[in-house]
Amino acid sequence: MLHLVPRETGGSEIYARRLVPALLEHGSGLELTVFAAREVVFSFQDELWVGEVGIIEISVNVCSCL
Repeated sequence: MLHLVPRETGGSEIYARRLVPALLEHGSGLELTVFAAREVVFSFQDELWVGEVGIIEISVNVCSCL
């Protein structure tokens, strides 16, 4: 999820956030690891799946470059 800019990426952010619980629901024994920038990792705190996946914080700058 390195491409995400919280609340700015739009449809691909919604897709990525919904993909994680869908994979967990249908993937028996699946272990997921999410790679994300600090800002995105912080935004995961309210996601119900946050405790069920590994989260690796990557030191990259995310920006809205429009």
